[in-house]
Amino acid sequence: MLAISTGYYDTLKFFHVLATITWVGSAIHPQALAMKVMGEGDAAPGRHRQGHRRSRQAADHAFLAVSRVDVIVLILVVADMVFKPGS
Repeated sequence: MLAISTGYYDTLKFFHVLATITWVGSAIHPQALAMKVMGEGDAAPGRHRQGHRRSRQAADHAFLAVSRVDVIVLILVVADMVFKPGS
C-alpha cells in the first residue's frame, strides 16, 4: 500500500463514502417517487384515452421493474465494497 498519512487516507475514504451515499440515494429516491405516483393513478377523464393510458401504464411498470433491478444491483455492489466478502 502507498505510504500516505492516516488523516489523508481517512479524508479520501470519507469523500468516497459520501459520493457512494449520494450515488445510491439518487437512484433510490426516484424509485420511491415513482411508486407513490403509480399508486395515485391517473384522473384524466374520457373513454377514448383509456387504451392509451393502459398501454402507457404497462410501459411505465416494465420500466420501473427494470429500474428496480438496477437499484438492487447497485445496493449489492455497495455492500460488496463495504463488507468485502472473501477477503
